[in-house]
Amino acid sequence: MKKQWLIDGNNLMHQLPDLSGKNLNSSDENRFQVANKVNHACRIKNTQAKIIYDGPKGSIPINFKKISVVYSNDRKADELIFRHIEKKDANLRWIVVTDDREIISRAKKFGVNVLSIKAFRNFLTSNSGKSTLHGNVNKPLEKRSNFIVSDKEVDNMLLLYKFRESDESDR
Repeated sequence: MKKQWLIDGNNLMHQLPDLSGKNLNSSDENRFQVANKVNHACRIKNTQAKIIYDGPKGSIPINFKKISVVYSNDRKADELIFRHIEKKDANLRWIVVTDDREIISRAKKFGVNVLSIKAFRNFLTSNSGKSTLHGNVNKPLEKRSNFIVSDKEVDNMLLLYKFRESDESDR
């Protein structure tokens, strides 16, 4: 099973550059914009996401194929995120996208990977979509044991190695 993003919606919404100048109290449209960006990222990475927002459901319906949206209503969104990451096999299902310290701490306790809002935001705002987001979790690159390299990247490395190998044999 491919891991899905479990996203702290308000945390992400407040850190997206194209939304930060807008009235964040008018969150219906902002929530829709975030969901649209996440849906696009899901299509690029061939994955799915669940976005959890604080507060009640808004008046603008959010229906995308690759994402589900949950509203916390009278509770904090954090409580709903905790429920997801504390379930059995959550570490096999989710990558939590947040900068909230309490959520990060709880996720680590249950072995669930965490992706910073900054890393996720950079992916959302890049045009390439060639990021390796699922491997980019809370560790320096050289210490990541779950770093994911695509088949295309492996092919490119092999071509580069063969090219260098033939250069050295010509010397």
